[in-house]
Amino acid sequence: MKKYLVIICTILISSIAFGQTTWYEIPTGTNKKLNAIDFPSDNVGYIVGEDSTILKTINGGQTWEALGMNGISITSFDDDFTDIDFIDENIGFLVSGYSGTYKTTDGGQTWTLVTGQISNMCYPHTVYPLTETDYFIAGGGCFEGAVIDHFANNQWYYANLSLNFWVINETVVEMSFIDLNNGLAATRSEYILKTIDGGFNWDTISTGISGELTSVVMVNDTLCYAGYDQIGAGFGILKSVDGGLTWDEDPSSATFFYPAYLSVHAAQNGDIYSGAVPSNFSGGLIFESTDITNWLYYNVDQPINDMTSYGSDITFGVGDSGYLVVNTPIAELGVKGVDLIEFNVYPNPVLNLLTIDNPNTEMMEVMILDASGRILKEELVMSGISTIDCSNLTSGMYFVKVKIGNEFGLKRIVKQ
Repeated sequence: MKKYLVIICTILISSIAFGQTTWYEIPTGTNKKLNAIDFPSDNVGYIVGEDSTILKTINGGQTWEALGMNGISITSFDDDFTDIDFIDENIGFLVSGYSGTYKTTDGGQTWTLVTGQISNMCYPHTVYPLTETDYFIAGGGCFEGAVIDHFANNQWYYANLSLNFWVINETVVEMSFIDLNNGLAATRSEYILKTIDGGFNWDTISTGISGELTSVVMVNDTLCYAGYDQIGAGFGILKSVDGGLTWDEDPSSATFFYPAYLSVHAAQNGDIYSGAVPSNFSGGLIFESTDITNWLYYNVDQPINDMTSYGSDITFGVGDSGYLVVNTPIAELGVKGVDLIEFNVYPNPVLNLLTIDNPNTEMMEVMILDASGRILKEELVMSGISTIDCSNLTSGMYFVKVKIGNEFGLKRIVKQ
């Protein structure tokens, strides 16, 4: 009885821990369900989703364009892309259900089918590249469940799993490695797979849930998280503090939303995120922990199927109906080298006229943007002192973005 009282009290406390971070929606130009997102650099990112959707950004996520499918052959059974993972801005892999796994070396302009696997895999679902020539493809077999293929040393290996999965839908849905030897794989069941020898052999570990796992991430050699869908009975995010050997629900993340935790992600600064869908109302949820102890949650418009970051913690989430959000004002995305251009603005806060001090000898392009990245004013200014009329702007926060050649600068201002 005491255990249930503790869980109920924890839920009551965490349910009021509503986060204060703003999640900004970015237009993607599609209404298709988005399944996976990856940023190999601060500028270049990729998204894949249903109905052969491939999107790419080259400006840190501010804008996205659809890519073609040159080299990709879609079967009549399934044209949904389930995963994408890049090694650098140009070399990466995507997974297309029945059609297989494809590789690009030119930033998604052309794709080549990955061939030569020796397993019975019919349903690839996820890819995890360590390098261009050392990578894993995982999913399900034709007449069995979880299968992992490993390409290394110029040949394919059929990974040895300690438990045979004979249920077809018990496929591998996500993998995570903390180094070249230690990794975890989540299966669409209660089982986590764990390797300590670089993916050649995998032990099978029960998480104790009655639903199915959706995702997994290794934060370090001991701390790990996993998402799961328990069909309206989800409490806390699954957490392991011994490298994935044992798992428990984290009670500090429990809420009365009883969500399905669809994705888990660790940013470079150590913040942990989970994208989710509540079981008792529409929309989606994002959970965040900045100290691995306490959790905040945020209501968003769609279920969040995958999350990723670049930099220390510029974090994105993708979801249903073409939904894409980021935890940073859109105007700040993709500004590489913000310290390279020296300039000043004043007064700040500004009421009417904003003074631009351009100490450079070149002309400078000046843009005033709102938090969503919309350009509200745009002018060219000479070297020296210039002014921009801001009297027609409503009160609030704005960004002054400047450009000379391929270099940028950015400052925040407040309009009174």
